[in-house]
Amino acid sequence: MNKLYRVDNPHELAARVNAALRRASHEVSRNTRFQVFANQVRVSGKIGSYYQKQLAQEALKKLSPEIDVINEMTVER
Repeated sequence: MNKLYRVDNPHELAARVNAALRRASHEVSRNTRFQVFANQVRVSGKIGSYYQKQLAQEALKKLSPEIDVINEMTVER
């Protein structure tokens, strides 16, 4: 079962985003960057597959239903 968290503190959200990206994939966490704005997370970077892009997207969506995820990652093969 997935836990959903209400996140009021941007620093707490940044820590949760970082942890979620690490859990998604080592390559994803190594090759992406993110920015946190209030209830929005913007993630960018270059990764090796659409599967990894989807892993990151889903990991971030699970953090909280109140968070908007803007996925600007690009796939380079």
